[in-house]
Amino acid sequence: MDYNKIILSGRLGQDAELQYTSSGYAVLNFSLANSPNYKDKDKVSFFRCALWGKRAESMKDYLTKGTAIIMDGQVVIDKYQKQNGDIAYITKINVGDLQFAQSNKIDPSSKPKAAPQKQPSGGGWHQDNPQAKQADEDPDKDLPFPAIDDEDIPF
Repeated sequence: MDYNKIILSGRLGQDAELQYTSSGYAVLNFSLANSPNYKDKDKVSFFRCALWGKRAESMKDYLTKGTAIIMDGQVVIDKYQKQNGDIAYITKINVGDLQFAQSNKIDPSSKPKAAPQKQPSGGGWHQDNPQAKQADEDPDKDLPFPAIDDEDIPF
């Protein structure tokens, strides 16, 4: 059995384009810019990517130019005939899993909000619970590791 899987991260080079096959199946095409060294802009690789089906229709508005994503997929080489009769090949990635990566545009001074507390159905949870109030005031107080500032990260 052969294995064909690629994992990429990068940013969209342009807004994704939603198209439909002749049988009505949705395909969302986009290009992904990937650079192993973000400081060297001359070594950027662009990958043609295709997301298929209902996910293509639902992701259309979210995959816009500059969006950072992490994805996996399969490398596919399609063969087609040009108008002049020559045979040509195109390499693209059929997207499997796709996740949005954290943007650098997030304000580092903003703290994440505490997750809402679920109330048990038996009525055992009360709004005046002092432990609940403390958890809302400092959601990071019980973490087993110290808080890390962006300036502490070496890359």
